[in-house]
Amino acid sequence: MKRIAACVAGVWLAAVMGVSAGETGALYFVQISDTHLGVMDHEKVLGSMVEAINKLPFPIACVVVTGDLAMDNFDKPEIRAAATSLLGRIHVPVHVVAGNHDINEKSTKASIAAWTRQFGPLGATADYGGVRFVFVYTEGLFKSGPAGAFDPFGYLAGALREAGRKPVLLFQHSPWFEDYYGNVLHPGWPEGSRRRWTELVRSGPVKAVLAGHCHRDELHWEGDVPVYVCEAAARFWSRLPVFRIYCWQNGRLSYRTWYMNDGK
Repeated sequence: MKRIAACVAGVWLAAVMGVSAGETGALYFVQISDTHLGVMDHEKVLGSMVEAINKLPFPIACVVVTGDLAMDNFDKPEIRAAATSLLGRIHVPVHVVAGNHDINEKSTKASIAAWTRQFGPLGATADYGGVRFVFVYTEGLFKSGPAGAFDPFGYLAGALREAGRKPVLLFQHSPWFEDYYGNVLHPGWPEGSRRRWTELVRSGPVKAVLAGHCHRDELHWEGDVPVYVCEAAARFWSRLPVFRIYCWQNGRLSYRTWYMNDGK
């Protein structure tokens, strides 16, 4: 079985490090978020997304899933098998960052070990077209027990030091900003965690942060750093499933949105 490179681990991924941006000087990659496999028809939705991604006319370097791949059910063998099978059909490397519905308060050491065996460590990096991609599981900031054993602060600080002068794109599941729904602003990250994390984001060579979690299309700013929040692949609240096609060029990141409505 082909291993999926998530949070970027394994020998298979090492063979694709340093993908060139090509003659155009543009680096293309895809973001999928919040697939929530195991409920509704989300396996079918992801399968359709995979087909669409494989047909894109852009030289896609990789695909990143920014969390909530599963719906509190990754301990079920059939969910793990479906995730592996579907993502394994993508023709480029796939990186998966764990979300709050992948590793949560009820997760045991065994279930976390199953995740990391399948998708690699909870923090890792990869290089594409001269850009350092940094993938970090941040939900452990708010947890005790096994899920909180990973230190996102320490990992990110080390990854930014190691990046040197390379531009960094940071991928995580939840953004730290207040969450707006029901016409009410809901609290974001705890103030201490938010301040410590944003100090790291501002201090390093981070050019953009890419997240999910909110199931809405949002853009925020942390100083001069844009924070892109991707809509979900899940059908919740009768919304169309979405994935994004990003282009990094001349130090700037732009994107197009693909709505899963028969490609129209």
